[in-house]
Amino acid sequence: MILQMKRFLHVAFVFPFLSPKQQSAIEQVLGIDGDWLRYAPNCWIVYSGHAPMVWVERLQAIRGMEQASFFITEMGTYAGRLDQQVWDWINSYR
Repeated sequence: MILQMKRFLHVAFVFPFLSPKQQSAIEQVLGIDGDWLRYAPNCWIVYSGHAPMVWVERLQAIRGMEQASFFITEMGTYAGRLDQQVWDWINSYR
């Protein structure tokens, strides 16, 4: 597994509701490689040196979520309206 320069990845699960147990399992996996922030019930931003496919493999390995639908993409240029704490977290890596 080749480590790349760290950058932001967006991770979104397609669930109407994630249980606290599922959220905890996802966050435990996301914490393997660095820092993450959950800004919505089913969306995370991860600061990572691993490619999206590495995260696909890791997240698919979570017991009980093998068939879960999710999407991971590298963040490039971004803009939006989020709580200030989210922008502060993102900007702390600049």
